[in-house]
Amino acid sequence: MKSKAFTLIELLVVIAIIAILAAILFPVFAQAREKARAISCLSNIKQLTTAEQMYVQDYDEKLNELANGAAVGLAGWPGNSPDGDGPPPSQQLIWLGYLYPYTKNVQLAFCPSLLIVW
Repeated sequence: MKSKAFTLIELLVVIAIIAILAAILFPVFAQAREKARAISCLSNIKQLTTAEQMYVQDYDEKLNELANGAAVGLAGWPGNSPDGDGPPPSQQLIWLGYLYPYTKNVQLAFCPSLLIVW
């Protein structure tokens, strides 16, 4: 009389094959996720730059209070680099406040890939 069940060896072989495939695919999924975050970050920069251009058009090609050199545009700020050169966070928040009516989104200020504020 033959049983129609799997043996323990067959189950262990299948589990081992699945584990090997998972170990191969996890780095690929991690790279794809990081690439998606980088693309999201680039999209945020583009939207902020567009909002900045709209702001300047609405205010007669002037940056108003920020025209004194405190800001040269969000996309050009090096302040998010690890060495910290650039305008202080208070000036960045003021500038984001000026752009909020054009973006209506606070999350644009955050880069999901680097966890920094633009």
